[in-house]
Amino acid sequence: KSEVYEKLPEFEKVDYTKIGLVTSQLRGFLSDDAIALAIGKPTSYVNWERKLIDKDNIDVVPFIENGSTYVPVRFLSEALGATVEWKDGKAYVDYNGDMLTFTPNAMTADYAGVEVELQNPMIIRNDRIFVPLRAVSELYGKEVYWNDCGLVVVSGANIEDKMNEDRVYDLYNRM
Repeated sequence: KSEVYEKLPEFEKVDYTKIGLVTSQLRGFLSDDAIALAIGKPTSYVNWERKLIDKDNIDVVPFIENGSTYVPVRFLSEALGATVEWKDGKAYVDYNGDMLTFTPNAMTADYAGVEVELQNPMIIRNDRIFVPLRAVSELYGKEVYWNDCGLVVVSGANIEDKMNEDRVYDLYNRM
């Protein structure tokens, strides 16, 4: 036990995991398995760590088309802990033992042998398969939250009440 607590028993303990710039903002805002990204920006935050959406191509960014937000299937899947394998022109994703299969330009995905309809088709852009974020995130059991500044968060925890806080705009501006 630190000497300061013996001499000053009223001294409040500080949670050192929440000290820092962006990381401290995220730790109070995002769950352990959350992803924060911004429409049109090549960077994201995955589990509080800043990452490129595609480390090999900064032109790969989330976009909106036909009312859906699109992200690369590899980025979303790997950010949530899944593994992705490409075979026969399809993406095979193993998420916690469940297999998802994505086919470019399809309106469906195969989830553990069951065909699941998507609100919009998968799209090929910049040599990547982009998937509708909300539909695929929900297959992974996650919720998607949106802020009018263009920040999108995929989270396993309910953060709806936090999406209008000032730090959301700060986070968006740091991407």
